[in-house]
Amino acid sequence: MSSQHVGHQHHHTHGMAKQTLRFAFFLTIIILVAELVGGMIGNSLALLSDAGHVVTDIFALGLAWFAAVQAERPANARKTFGYHRVGILAALINAVTLILIAFAITWEAVQRLQHPQPVQPLVMFISAGIGIAINLFIGFGLQREGHSLNVRAAALHVFSDVAASVGVIIAGILILLTGWTLADPLLSVGIAVLIAVGAWLIIRETTDILMEAVPRDISLSALVNDMKGVRGVEDVHDLQQRAARANCLSVRRQAQQPE
Repeated sequence: MSSQHVGHQHHHTHGMAKQTLRFAFFLTIIILVAELVGGMIGNSLALLSDAGHVVTDIFALGLAWFAAVQAERPANARKTFGYHRVGILAALINAVTLILIAFAITWEAVQRLQHPQPVQPLVMFISAGIGIAINLFIGFGLQREGHSLNVRAAALHVFSDVAASVGVIIAGILILLTGWTLADPLLSVGIAVLIAVGAWLIIRETTDILMEAVPRDISLSALVNDMKGVRGVEDVHDLQQRAARANCLSVRRQAQQPE
């Protein structure tokens, strides 16, 4: 495969991701309006929390869209590696905003647990149903373009919002059948935990990339041995020293652990 064909394929992939992110951005605005109106009419914390999460979805998708555009810019004298890491930075920012939203949802849920409020479940069903339908459409579209961490982070926002909307419907069913209004804030806490865990995984991965860490599925010592097995390669000094240093640190940590 020629380098020209690879470059064309790479550019085409970025173009498809950019179009998908742009379309998802405008669709998500529809979800925000539906859930804000429904949350205020139905007095549902879970629905309003989901609407707050949708705001970060809009921010995330807009940022990912911007990052996809930036990734197409060619390298120059100052940015010799191009702009591809804009996507990594965007993914990191998206994940941090998700963590903050999770804390905000939990805080409001605690207030509702202390002071329960009446909720209208039928309004919750309608608004959450609109959110689930549109978000599933967006999420599967992003998965098809999920070649980059940036797009994966945006997809995580969308699918976590689907989970949040499902939680809203579950809370509505419980309230409708039992009158137990505490289901609304309790499920909001569960949604917050789900969001925070997914966001943490993205933060860890983006941090590893920015710190140029060894990929988790690669053994540095095995890589050195494989390279030394190539005909004509006598030694790999830098990697070998790093591998030896890493092994020494690992042995030292094990020795310091209590029996």
